[in-house]
Amino acid sequence: MAIRKKRLGELLVEAEVITLPQLNLALERMKFTKARLGEQLVNLKICTEKDIVDALSKQLRIPVVDLKSIKPDPEVFTIIPKSLALDANCFPFKIDGRFIHIAFADPLRLDKIQNLEAKTQRAIKKYLATQTEIDEAIEEYYKEDDAAKDIMNSLEDEGDIATDVFMDMGLPEEGEEGEFEDVSAVELKRASEDKGVVKAVNQIIRRAVLGGASDIHFEPQRKILLVRQRIDGILHELARLPRSIAPALVSRIKILAGLDIAERRLPQDGKVRATLDGGRDVDLRVSTLPTKYGEKVVIRILDQSKSALSLENIFFEPEQLEKVKSIIKASQGMILVTGPTGSGKTTTLYSIIT
Repeated sequence: MAIRKKRLGELLVEAEVITLPQLNLALERMKFTKARLGEQLVNLKICTEKDIVDALSKQLRIPVVDLKSIKPDPEVFTIIPKSLALDANCFPFKIDGRFIHIAFADPLRLDKIQNLEAKTQRAIKKYLATQTEIDEAIEEYYKEDDAAKDIMNSLEDEGDIATDVFMDMGLPEEGEEGEFEDVSAVELKRASEDKGVVKAVNQIIRRAVLGGASDIHFEPQRKILLVRQRIDGILHELARLPRSIAPALVSRIKILAGLDIAERRLPQDGKVRATLDGGRDVDLRVSTLPTKYGEKVVIRILDQSKSALSLENIFFEPEQLEKVKSIIKASQGMILVTGPTGSGKTTTLYSIIT
């Protein structure tokens, strides 16, 4: 430990960032605190964090990265957990083939770097960042190590959704567990019942409904699970989640809709009725489709509070309204309602039958 501190101090002295007496003062103070050498120098107002980073970058020829201006790759957080990042005092932010890009406040800890390479089985490209930037990045981007909590922390907190009640889930009755005899299916079912996963699915649906969305898309990609909602015909990003969490999330939705979680190679369709807080009933149509990176899920939201409109309020022309009413009274025949997504097909049909 003393060798590492002396080495860092020597570099700073050579770069004329600090003097030898100042280094000795900081080392002496470190005997009574847990602060690292860089922190001690900053606390003593001998130099700034930027001074240290710039000096190390010049001496070691390691590039400096501005962690505040980058958007980290979500997959890195599944490869390097928070505990490992804290231990190595680093922040991973990018994966590039067999390389993982990591920012360090102190790149001289070779033992920590070797440990990272051994545990990730990847070569490390080192970058420099200030201690404050690394601490803030870890606090902002790292969630609880539990994957389900990662989901919830990546979504904005919009209040308690414990009152959301799901009905008609289509879950197997007692004695029907044969459907889940496959080991992987059993694991998926167990993961889907995690409290964090359950709450996350509820939260996503609740946010989409309250936001006036007509559809929710869960799209697995090479590195992430992209969650988007369609509002007025336009898809808007709702969340970017680690792809590793997709199986549990998708399985939860499939269980709600009464679908077979063991079947992941064929498209499936199901439905579920949800009652949100305030007694608001919403019908959900669920469709799954296998893709290269896992199952894609689309949830069509049929909000009964929006759909229960009278024919007079759908803005028919008077002549058209009379024709529709006449057709409805016919004893036989078929009505076709066509149009693009979000044009009001479902609303029209609900109005006809109500």
